[in-house]
Amino acid sequence: MRFAKSTTVLLTSVVVSAAQAQITPTINWIESGVKAPWMRFHPDGFLTHASQIEGQTTLDYSIRDADGNHVNSASEVSVFTGIATRDRTVYFGIDQLDIKQYSLADASFLSTHAHGLPISTPVVSAVSDDNKYLAVGVVQGPFRVSVFDTSGPSEVRRLHWGPLFGEVAGVQIQNSGLLSVSTSLGNVILYDIFQGRVLKVCSSEAGVPVKAHRVSPNGQFVYGVGRDGIVRVWRTRDGGSPIAHWLPPINGEAMSDYTGDQEHPMAMTSDGRMIATYLRGTSGPDDLGEVVLYRASDGAVVQRFIAPGQLLSMALRDDMRYLAVADLEIEGVPGLYEFIFKLGVWRTHAEFLSAPPRFTATIQSTNLPKDRIPLTVEIRSGGFVLERHLVEPNAAGEFEISTSQSGVVDVWVKASNWLADKKSVDLGSGDPVAFTLVNGDVDGNNSVNVADFLQLRQSFGASGYLYDVAADLNGDGSVGIADFLILRSNFGRTGSP
Repeated sequence: MRFAKSTTVLLTSVVVSAAQAQITPTINWIESGVKAPWMRFHPDGFLTHASQIEGQTTLDYSIRDADGNHVNSASEVSVFTGIATRDRTVYFGIDQLDIKQYSLADASFLSTHAHGLPISTPVVSAVSDDNKYLAVGVVQGPFRVSVFDTSGPSEVRRLHWGPLFGEVAGVQIQNSGLLSVSTSLGNVILYDIFQGRVLKVCSSEAGVPVKAHRVSPNGQFVYGVGRDGIVRVWRTRDGGSPIAHWLPPINGEAMSDYTGDQEHPMAMTSDGRMIATYLRGTSGPDDLGEVVLYRASDGAVVQRFIAPGQLLSMALRDDMRYLAVADLEIEGVPGLYEFIFKLGVWRTHAEFLSAPPRFTATIQSTNLPKDRIPLTVEIRSGGFVLERHLVEPNAAGEFEISTSQSGVVDVWVKASNWLADKKSVDLGSGDPVAFTLVNGDVDGNNSVNVADFLQLRQSFGASGYLYDVAADLNGDGSVGIADFLILRSNFGRTGSP
């Protein structure tokens, strides 16, 4: 290694209040004169992080086990950026000329391949969870993103759009070939790397830059944190304007206090259930900002704490028990301070103290996998909606919701083209509840009638990108006889109010 490390393990106390948890680190690694622009948890609990020495142009990567012990590291990996595969096999480093591959098992150097990008500024990168594709975006200058097949690596797609969308801010790539790019103009662009076309543009609001974004594992939703501290949620199939806004729960400070920064690291568990984001202040006693944990289904704030410094990167472990953060400064002392926080001590909410309610939705008459059909779930009492959740069932139609409610409530479930079903549920029983959702509601008004038939007829025979997806009741990519038969079989039916 090219620098000496000082590692300190701290045993600390935790004070939890109803409003906010002030948490001190359980593990503290101090590397003087170093910053960590990137980190990632792996399924086995190991953490990979990049490190950069002040005044140096290269990166190192290091791996620590679930207890924070140093496992291995490699030196002089990359000038600008790096990213590790999720299964902890390979680390990709990108510099001005090459993509370099290193083994995460033993820190050995594997290969170097020229990428052909005119890189003279920092870049951002992402690798798909199946390790097949690597996306690299140039952060400053003309809009440029390239996607590489990691087996080469060879370039399979190049996006070069000029000033249309501004500059690249961040990239993410899914196994399905869905590439998402956040921009300096505040848009998130969804791009199909296999077909080579833009699918949707998640629109900006008043030009607020999106500082970080994540796509849900099933590709249904985009979550982006803006420079104004607001987390916006878009539905990928619609694009356009956000469907939800999560306002920052800042300690009574004005929103403008959170608009002047350049760092908004964001993390998501691999199952998409929890999101962590950093909201930095620029004035006042809390100018270091806060880390806020959101429940991805509805934006409920699960926990929050004052950040220990100006955060540069962070990662959330899948079991939600640990959050790793790297900051630039604490109490005026420069250097790298990576912290592991035990999220278990934050489990003060009912959703973590008891098993969440379990449900099964029987979704009729569709070729679509059930985990591609998002559900709206409402918890009601006396006719009032107490909570509303966006839920993504698994392939069997099963799902759980985390709720602060208790006792007997009405649970109402609906999908876009399916009639709603409502059941009276004792949330404390622990017994799974089954819902039956009937297909045919083309216009989404919770009944199957003439209006649905007319909308289906207008799109009858259509297929491809421009057809009416709402009229494709069986999800086979076209509107035809099979869709008409589904509608006819349920004509006249109405869902639960």
